Amino acid sequence: MKLKKHEKMVTRIQSKKSTGNRVGVNDSLSLRQRVYIVRNKHHQIARILIISMDNRPTKIYFRNGLATKVKTYTYRRKPWKVTTNKKKLRTVYWAQHGDDYMNVDAIRSKFYTMKSKKLVKVSTLANDGYVHILIYRDGHVKFHTEVIEHNITYSINDYK
Repeated sequence: MKLKKHEKMVTRIQSKKSTGNRVGVNDSLSLRQRVYIVRNKHHQIARILIISMDNRPTKIYFRNGLATKVKTYTYRRKPWKVTTNKKKLRTVYWAQHGDDYMNVDAIRSKFYTMKSKKLVKVSTLANDGYVHILIYRDGHVKFHTEVIEHNITYSINDYK
């Protein structure tokens, strides 16, 4: 993300301990998630770049505390889904390949009201697990990684 002269960026990275020690067959659940928060000269969040499970980027643009645009990218960093729909940007926006999120990978962005301390929660759903990133208006970030129990996973120590 290119910064303008009056903008500042903060990076938040998930701890190694919270990712667990399991690697799925299709997705790398042990990969640490990252969030890049850009603030403008008024100290408001202007943009957020989220790198979630399997390095899936999602960029969210904000103006005055409200989302104005969501760009979701493919694994290869090419734009995949983009929306500026105000209704979706006030509630929930799904980026998925098909109509059924249980059959394919999907990214869900849930936006909170201006009264809430929470800003946005981005969930990445895959066949062998899911991750959540919760971003608060003050810039705090919470990460959560969950492996689906009935799927086959391997210890990360097998790959060292």
